[in-house]
Amino acid sequence: MYREFSRWLFDGSLISPIPNEQEILKYNSPINHLYVLQCLLPHPKLTQYLNTYFNSYNLYQIPKKEFFFFVKHLVIRLNINRTFFNFKKQREYDNNELYNKLIKKLPELKSYDISLLSEIINQLDTNDKEGYYSALGLSVPKKRKLNKRTKKEKITKISLEEYFKKFYNII
Repeated sequence: MYREFSRWLFDGSLISPIPNEQEILKYNSPINHLYVLQCLLPHPKLTQYLNTYFNSYNLYQIPKKEFFFFVKHLVIRLNINRTFFNFKKQREYDNNELYNKLIKKLPELKSYDISLLSEIINQLDTNDKEGYYSALGLSVPKKRKLNKRTKKEKITKISLEEYFKKFYNII
């Protein structure tokens, strides 16, 4: 999706349609106003133009489709190359079970904090991982089943004198 959008943005024609228009123009699409502005932020002419003629709130009032064509027109007009497009690859966490568990367990943390935590835990040894999993409440240690025999073996009779020697040091 990102690659197709960047190809469309820098193809040089104003009449070319947006690729995957239904996917890109969805309300929850990762390519939105903020994403495009952050990617084109290093270009000084564009940021100066946007600062003088728009404030940030006005840009969000424009529908996505019109905004994308507006940015494409600016890219053509200001001769912005693809090298200025600061492409930030979004990580895919769908396959990462630890990330999915942590995002449900710790909703107060930001997604990038959780991704960093999951990366750190994944790089650890298996013994350390088990400790972190149990500390975060992701894996519960199994309880041992006690039989009557194991209970009887644990109970040992101690005389009163040995008890006082062991715990109170009186005698």
